[in-house]
Amino acid sequence: MGESEFTIELHHGGRFVDTGGGREYLGGVVVEDLHYELDEWSLQEIVFLLKGLGYKGYAKLWWVEPGMDLKVGLKELKSDGDAVRMGRALVADPVKHGVVYAVDGYREGNGVEITSTDPDYVPNEGEDSTLIEVEVDSESEPSTEEDRFEDSADDGEHEDYFGFDVEDGVDGGQSNAFGGINGPLNQEGTTDKGAGDNEAAGEMDEEIGDISDGYETEDIDSYEGDSDDMIKKKRFPKYDEAEMCREYEFKVGLEFKTLSQFKDAIKEHALLNGRDIRYKKNDKLRCRVVCNGQKGKCKWICFASKVGGSDCFRIKTLKGKHTCGRSYTGRLASSEWISKNIVNNISRGEDMRLATIIQAIQDKYMANVSVGKAYWARRKAREEVHGRAILQYAKLRDYCAEILRANPGSKLNIMVDRPSLTHQPRFMRMYMCLDSVKQGFLAGCRPIIGVDGCHLKGDHGQQLLVAVGRDPNDNYFPIAVAAVEAETKDSWGWFIDLLLDDIGSARRWVFMSDQQKGLMQVFAEMEPSIEHRLCLRHLYANCKKAYGGGTVLRDLILSIAKAAYEEE
Repeated sequence: MGESEFTIELHHGGRFVDTGGGREYLGGVVVEDLHYELDEWSLQEIVFLLKGLGYKGYAKLWWVEPGMDLKVGLKELKSDGDAVRMGRALVADPVKHGVVYAVDGYREGNGVEITSTDPDYVPNEGEDSTLIEVEVDSESEPSTEEDRFEDSADDGEHEDYFGFDVEDGVDGGQSNAFGGINGPLNQEGTTDKGAGDNEAAGEMDEEIGDISDGYETEDIDSYEGDSDDMIKKKRFPKYDEAEMCREYEFKVGLEFKTLSQFKDAIKEHALLNGRDIRYKKNDKLRCRVVCNGQKGKCKWICFASKVGGSDCFRIKTLKGKHTCGRSYTGRLASSEWISKNIVNNISRGEDMRLATIIQAIQDKYMANVSVGKAYWARRKAREEVHGRAILQYAKLRDYCAEILRANPGSKLNIMVDRPSLTHQPRFMRMYMCLDSVKQGFLAGCRPIIGVDGCHLKGDHGQQLLVAVGRDPNDNYFPIAVAAVEAETKDSWGWFIDLLLDDIGSARRWVFMSDQQKGLMQVFAEMEPSIEHRLCLRHLYANCKKAYGGGTVLRDLILSIAKAAYEEE
């Protein structure tokens, strides 16, 4: 157990009884091994635990100082300040274990409220009051002390707080669902004894059973036991992201898997409805969200905190009426949030222009998006889909090894730039020719190869050099590709030399290209067996640019291209 951790056991359903020289808590049920940390401990933990056990109305809570008995060390829990003092005392104790007692049935203003219908209450840290309110819907009226001590109106069966029938076992006194001991602790610390005795309390314990063995669990409905011992626990609604829409309503008791899910849901709902919210309290244990509308005067508040030792968060306070107008500033619509909304469109290959992104957000949400924010959102979405380029370069060697394993005989060449041994090598060029493609070209294609280059769109620029042939069906047949820093004489010479090494330089090959200066110089320096021809489409485009287009110019160029010898 950590330095700031402690355990408690909760006694509920019984009553305090003075026994001459001491004091005892008779009857009821014990919930054991409840683990907490000092940072997350508050009076609300006990309140919601009792509410989950079916309590309503008002109750008083006490705890016992470590090493003391009930007569001397009993302290009342009335506020979060009392709870913090209790937690510090337990953490400082070597045993790190405390006991909390609950006695229900008090009138309003005299105890901790387990059920509240007041919509304006917001719990604050360190609040020192005799009344702790938790907002839930309840139609029941709180019981009073007078009702608690009056004789029972019927001697038959009645339904207890847990939802099953318990038969009154004592005449002339008020019987409760957990034992036959009557009377709350009064202001002087004394109690009034009812007609019940220890035997009645023992019979009731046997009927209800011990719930400590299955209580510490993340599933509130996962208690395993006999049907006669099963205690009905309150079900809290779970948040479903698929249900989020403009008309969605948050409710007190709504549970979220994590804190991030709660914050995402609040943010999504605020953007759908044009609300400007901010986090007034935001840590790993609790989150309080307020509205910035009307310069912070809007009364809307939502408070959620961690539930026990689990990772889920539950809304414990909600004032759901906004008193402000709509806000279209889009402050909450960050580029990270926008990228999550368009990542599916990017993965489907849609052309997400900046204007398209802005319009898509404004059609669904009440938020204005700037061009800069849309640009960064699209960039992040593309990185999410295609991966960051710098990470892809780091995996090139593994990629080449996988190609050689799947297609032996392929040729892959990576050139790196490393000015000195003290510098990290940086990618410069890469050549790739698959063996199966090479064998297919040599076996069934004409000895004519077209070469060209194009720019690569990306953060690191570069250009792609390609060599393409024609198959017997007169379709394009890619032979080899290379990524280089630029189209220069050096890069083209490097690419053509590697290509000729693959397909064989002894055969008579015909290369076709445009009038790229570096490429023209490379072919001029090659052996006479390698012929070089210019692409007619590029020639006509250059002539049209220099002399203007027209039918006459086009016919002249076509006739020159079809001539078999120079005189013709």
